[in-house]
Amino acid sequence: MTDPAPRPMPSPAARPRDAVVEYLDQVFDRIRAAAPRTGPAAAPVADEAPASRVDRLLLADTAAGLATLLNPVTPGLRLTADDAVEFGRRWLKAMADKAYLTTHPRFADQDFGRWTAILLHHLGASLDRAEELLDPDRPMPSPREVGRELSYAHKLSADALGACVCLLSDLSTEFTPHAPRRVRARVVGDFAGGFATGLRDRVRDDQTLLGLSLVRAHNDNPAGAAHQPRPRTPEPAAAVLTLDRHGRIVEANDAAQALLGRTFAELRDQNVAALAGCESDADVLRGAVEQVAGAPQHTVTRIELQLPADHYTPARWIAATFGHAHDTQRGVSVLLSDVTLLRGLAHSADRNCDTGLLSASVFTDEAEARLQHPPAGGMALLTVRIGARRDLDHVLTQDMHDRLLTRIHTQILAITDPDCPQLLAGHSHGDGDVLVLLSGLPGWEVVTRLVTQLADWMSNPVRVGGHRLRLHPRIGIAEVQPGDTLKTVLHRTRRARRDPGRCADPVIHAEPAEDADHHHTLTALAELDDAIHNTRLSVRYQPVCTPEGMLSGIRPVASWTGPDGRLGRLADVAELAEQTGLLAAALPLMLDLACRDIYTWTGVGHTPQILLDLPGRAVHDDTLLDALTAKAATAALQPGQLQLVIPATALTAAPPVLTRLAELSHSGCSLALSGAYGDAWPAAALTDLPWDTIGLDPATVGHLTRRGDTTLLTSTLATIHALHARPLAENQPAPLPGFALYQPGASLSAADVHTELGTHTARP
Repeated sequence: MTDPAPRPMPSPAARPRDAVVEYLDQVFDRIRAAAPRTGPAAAPVADEAPASRVDRLLLADTAAGLATLLNPVTPGLRLTADDAVEFGRRWLKAMADKAYLTTHPRFADQDFGRWTAILLHHLGASLDRAEELLDPDRPMPSPREVGRELSYAHKLSADALGACVCLLSDLSTEFTPHAPRRVRARVVGDFAGGFATGLRDRVRDDQTLLGLSLVRAHNDNPAGAAHQPRPRTPEPAAAVLTLDRHGRIVEANDAAQALLGRTFAELRDQNVAALAGCESDADVLRGAVEQVAGAPQHTVTRIELQLPADHYTPARWIAATFGHAHDTQRGVSVLLSDVTLLRGLAHSADRNCDTGLLSASVFTDEAEARLQHPPAGGMALLTVRIGARRDLDHVLTQDMHDRLLTRIHTQILAITDPDCPQLLAGHSHGDGDVLVLLSGLPGWEVVTRLVTQLADWMSNPVRVGGHRLRLHPRIGIAEVQPGDTLKTVLHRTRRARRDPGRCADPVIHAEPAEDADHHHTLTALAELDDAIHNTRLSVRYQPVCTPEGMLSGIRPVASWTGPDGRLGRLADVAELAEQTGLLAAALPLMLDLACRDIYTWTGVGHTPQILLDLPGRAVHDDTLLDALTAKAATAALQPGQLQLVIPATALTAAPPVLTRLAELSHSGCSLALSGAYGDAWPAAALTDLPWDTIGLDPATVGHLTRRGDTTLLTSTLATIHALHARPLAENQPAPLPGFALYQPGASLSAADVHTELGTHTARP
C-alpha cells in the first residue's frame, strides 16, 4: 500500500491550537485513506499490510508533526552557543552604559552568554554545543537565580531592570517567537523577582555593614572622648610574578592576573618580555631579568613599561620591580604596580588639555625614540593640514580653534584600526599641522583606510559650535624608511603637499623617489637664501603703461644667478619662500633696490609708481608691512608713489587686515588689487578701501568677452570706475579698450627704464 502524500504544513503564523487541530484532521484523513476497503464487492486480500505497521507510521508522523508545531524556535533556525554569546554581547553593552560591572572584561562575554543560554533553555529552546557555556554535571539554574546574581553579585541598580526586561522580550521575539505566552511570562516574572530579591538583600547587607561600622566606631571611642574616625581600609593584594632564571613565568597571583588582564593558563611558560607592547620595552625586560639573575642577593631594579591596549582595556603603564625569589631555584620575583595615573599627572604638561594632542616638543622626542627603536611592522607619518586655516584664524576664537582640533583628534582616534594601537598624535612646530605617527602597522591598508575616511570627513562641512566650517584638508603621507629621522620624513611629506601639480588633491602620498623631482625646488630656495644674505639679489621691472605708451609704473621682479649660471626667479618659489620666511626678507630688499633706481631716475622725466607685489598671504604679516612702510619713509618717496599690489584671494571673508590697509592708505601708500573678478570676490575689501588700481588677468577678460560680447566687460569696467580706481589689463601685449593701464609681459632693466623715461614726457 502506498502512503498518500502529506498535505502542506499549516502556516507558522497560525495559532498553536488551530495548527494542532488542522494537523490532526490531516492525520485522520490519512488513516481513512490507509484503512482496508469493505463492502460486498470487496475481495479478501491475503497479504494486506498489518494494522500495527500503519499505526506505527501514523504515530511517528504525528509525533514529528507535533514536535515541529510545538517547537518555540523560529522555523529553520538552529541555535548554537555562538548565538547565545552574540546576544550576550548586546546585553553586556546595554548594561555597561548604565552601570559599572564587576565582572572581568575578559570574561564578560562568556558570563552574559551563559545567562542568555539559561533563559533560552527555560523558554523551551535547545542549543547546540551548550556544554561550552553550561556545566552538564550541575543542575540548570533558574531565571530567578540569574536575576539575583545580576543585582546582588554584580550590583546592578534598579534602573537596569527595565533594560533587562526589554532585552528578554527581544530575546523571545527573535529566537523563540512560538513559545507560549505563559512560558514567556513565567520566565520574565521569575527573572524580575530574582532581581528584586537581590536588590533587597544587597540593601539589607549594606545597612547591616554600616550599622556594625557605627557600633565598632562607638566602642573604639570611650564616652566623652572626641570622635576621631579611623578608616580601616584593607591594603590591596600586591601583584607578584615569579620567573625562572630564563625569564619564563612560573607563578602569577590573582592580583597579577587582574592587572595584566590574563589568566594564569595564558601567562604560564610565557617569557616576561611578551608582556611588552614594543620591542624596545621587551629588550628592557630581558635586560632586567639578566641583571637580577646574575647579581648577588638583595639586588633590585625597577623599570616602567606600557602594556598594549586591547578591545577591553586601554593602554596602561606599570612599574615592575625585579628582585631575587626566596626559593631554592634562584628565580626572579617581579612586583607589579599600576602607575598610569601617576605618570599622567607627572606628564600632564606634555599634552594640550584643550585638544588632547601632544605638545610639539614632546611629540618630537617620542617620535624620534620610536624611529630609533622601531617596533615590529611598518611605520607611517601623516601631516594633517587645514587648507583654510589662515582664513579661519581670522574668524575663529582660540577656544573654537581648540575645539576644532579636538574634533579632528577625536575623529582620528575613532577611525584608527584597533590592530594598530601604537599611535602618536601631536602638534607640529609653528605651522599648525596635526602630526600622526603610526607604528606597528600590520599592512599599508590600515593607513589607506584611516586617511581615506579622515579626508572624507574633513571634506564635508564640520560643525563647531554654531558654525559649519569647510576645512579643505591637505593630508601628506610618508612611509618611514630605515634610517629616517623625523625631520627627513616631515620634509618629504611637506614637499609632496606643496607640489603644484597636486594642489587640488586632499591626500598626497610622498614617495622617496620624489626627492629627485623636487631637487631643483630645494636648490632654488637655497640659492635665494644665499642671494638675500650676500646681497646678490637683482631686480628687473615689468612696465605698466598708459594706452598712449607712456610709462606710468613699474612692478619689480626679483631674480638671481645661480652657481651654474641659470637665472632664478622669486615668482617660481614664492609659495615655499613665504612658508620658510624668505619672502618676508626678500620684499624689503626688492623695495630698497627699486628706491635706489628711482633716485637715479630723478630729473630724467616723471617718476613712475612702484607697484610692489605681495604674493600669497604676505599682506597679513604686520612685521613685513612695518618694514615696507619704513623703507618707503627712509627713501623719501612721494605720497602714493609706493603702491602695494594685493591678490584678491588674500582678502576674502573681510579679514582684520582691512583696517591695517586703510591706515596705510592714509599714511602715503596707495593700494592696488590684483586678480579681481576671478576666483575670489572680496566685496568688503572692494567697497571699504580706497583702491588706486584694480587689475584683471587675461583669463578673467576672456571670460567676460566670451563669444565677442563685451557687455559684461563694459559693466565690470564701469564698476571699477565707480570705485574711483583705474582698471589695469595685466599681462596684455597691447592696450585694451576701456582700460586706463596695461602691463606688457616683457621685463626691463634699470637702464631700459631710464631710457624709456627720457623718451616720454610725464603725463599730468
